[in-house]
Amino acid sequence: MVVANPSHQLSDRSRVKIEDLSGQDFILMEELASYTVHFQRIMASHYIEYHSFLKLQSADMARSLVEKGSFLSVLPLYSVKDSVIQGKICILEIPELKQVQSVQLVFHINKVLTPQVQGFMEELRDVFQKVITIR
Repeated sequence: MVVANPSHQLSDRSRVKIEDLSGQDFILMEELASYTVHFQRIMASHYIEYHSFLKLQSADMARSLVEKGSFLSVLPLYSVKDSVIQGKICILEIPELKQVQSVQLVFHINKVLTPQVQGFMEELRDVFQKVITIR
């Protein structure tokens, strides 16, 4: 998700064109974060230049800085969910930057699914459902 402080100039728009991100100041995560790589590829494919003035390893720190400043960040939904609900952060709707990540669990064919493992899978499913419901 591209997120902004509610006072940011782009946050009051129902849809943001990817071109509107040109020249904007971004806080990005380290280069190995899949969502950062995806963002950089999409921006490059549209020939859009932006300013990444800070790279962090902590999504919580980036979220906190966006809550207090007038810059943008690309963060996973689960890391900004509470701030969005509290009105401290806005998610910018940018159709070109949609990204979906999948989670798979793989079990050995000869192993029994214990009640503990089944409980874990139910908890995991509940967590993902809660993340999705703010959208």
